Amino acid sequence: MIVSDGVSQEGIQQYQEVFKDTNQLIMVLGVGNDAIQSSSAADWGSLKKLASDTDGRYYALTTDDSDINKIASDVERHMQISGESAMPWRDMATTSSFP
Repeated sequence: MIVSDGVSQEGIQQYQEVFKDTNQLIMVLGVGNDAIQSSSAADWGSLKKLASDTDGRYYALTTDDSDINKIASDVERHMQISGESAMPWRDMATTSSFP
C-alpha cells in the first residue's frame, strides 16, 4: 500500500518497473485535505495515474470506515483470484521507497 498526497512521473515509472512482473495488488491511498490551503497541494491525479499504470487501485482517505472497507474487500477478492492461501494481511510487500 502506498499512502501519499502525490507522486512524480519519475516515481510512477519506478513503481511500474518494480511491480511489472509481480502478482501484487498495488493500492494507493490518497491523503490530504482540499479545504486547507498549502504550499504543497495534494495531487490526486498523479496518484490515480500511479494506480492505473500499475494495474492497481486508488482509494481516497475518508473520515468514516468506507475506505478501509473497500480496501479490505479488494484485498480479499485479490487473494481469491490469485489463489493465495496465506492470510491476506500477512506482510507480503516488496520493500521500496522512492523520493
